[in-house]
Amino acid sequence: MSVYMIWFYGVNLSVAVAVGFIALFGMAIETAMLMTIYLNEAMQRLVAEKGNSRDTITPADLFLKIPFLTTFCLCFAARATAQNLLPLDSVLDRIERLHPALQATDARGREFDVVAKGAVTLPPPQVGGGMWMTAYNPARWSEGMGAVMVSAQQMFPNRKMQQAEGRYMSAMSGMQAAEKGVMRNMLFAEAKTAYFDWLVLEKKIAVLEESKRALRLLIESAEQRFQYNREKLGSIYKAKTELADLDRMQAMYSGEIRRQRAMLATLMQLDPASVFEIDTLMPSGPALVPPLPDTSRIAARSDFQAIETNFRIARLEQEWQRSKLKPEYGLRFDHMFAFGGQPWQFSLMGMVTVPIAPWANKDIKAKIEGIEHRLTAFELDKAALANQIRGALSEQLVMMQTLQTQIALRRRHHPKPTQTFSEYPARLGTEYRRVVYGARCLAGTKNEPPGPIRPAATIASIKSEL
Repeated sequence: MSVYMIWFYGVNLSVAVAVGFIALFGMAIETAMLMTIYLNEAMQRLVAEKGNSRDTITPADLFLKIPFLTTFCLCFAARATAQNLLPLDSVLDRIERLHPALQATDARGREFDVVAKGAVTLPPPQVGGGMWMTAYNPARWSEGMGAVMVSAQQMFPNRKMQQAEGRYMSAMSGMQAAEKGVMRNMLFAEAKTAYFDWLVLEKKIAVLEESKRALRLLIESAEQRFQYNREKLGSIYKAKTELADLDRMQAMYSGEIRRQRAMLATLMQLDPASVFEIDTLMPSGPALVPPLPDTSRIAARSDFQAIETNFRIARLEQEWQRSKLKPEYGLRFDHMFAFGGQPWQFSLMGMVTVPIAPWANKDIKAKIEGIEHRLTAFELDKAALANQIRGALSEQLVMMQTLQTQIALRRRHHPKPTQTFSEYPARLGTEYRRVVYGARCLAGTKNEPPGPIRPAATIASIKSEL
């Protein structure tokens, strides 16, 4: 059933999905054990009350045991629904399948494919009829002065021109595919930005919770010390103000998470009010920063490929325009039904266009020359894009190296809040021991000085000693 649900909702296999399967197996075993124990105890009570006989135990008595399993299954389903975690690959897959902007580019690409299939064709034949060399005086018609003519004409266009037009339309379909790649990368970039911003906000909230716990301990310790004139009241209020600032920051981060959730829901074509969570179990590992920016795969970028596709389209359009300078051929047949018993006559003529005439090809030559300038512009666009990408890579490389240096310095000089507060008793020194000793005396406990302060003393040990 779980495998079918993964296929139905289009969820990709990931670490989170594998962990979910393990959790499902554990819950299934737990459910079986609970049901076995419950049914065993229920049957023992039922036998003790009504005896072990078909006459005393009815199917209705056994049916009363079923609601327990139903209630448990409903609770488990609600719990599983509440833990609707979406890994990043599932988010991206849903965007690629359902986003209307990507579907629109596919539709336009199919349009050009269909048009390209009908490029090689014949124009419709031309059929006509009427009076041919007929005298104005109807009395002379009986003398053979006139005829009724029926004509048919068929032009045969240049096959190479039509094939060039078909290749041009097919290239236009490829352009839509390249634009889809650009659009997909832009949507993926927005989704990844929102996803990882959400992930960072979750980490920030976790750090805030840890800091709030440490700050609450500090406030509690200061309040205890204030009772023995070992702490100033202003320090306590200052700590409580900092705790309120942490609550304000946490509320701000929670609102930002709701904004990122709405953005991801919009990209995935879900209701913006949909409630879901992301998979925060991201694979961790050392960040590898290359010493120099790698520009070998610039040509594989979708925007670079779009320029290449435009270049090929322009070449094909130029080839199509050149093919128009070649002649086209036609055939015309006329048949005359003569009046006055005169013999029937016909006319068969071949036709050819003369596009090499200077007054007939000015527009074609102008388009060919204009396409040459367009090709030059595409080459310059590629050079400019490559230069921009190299600059952006260098900028990101410097930023990554700076961030890694800052992270290393922070880990070296700024320990975690739990580590800082675990060393809190050792930093108190003699004053701490004096306060603990006085508190023991006031509490009526064993009147002996406290032992030496251990560096690994925890928050719980401080609270227990106070």
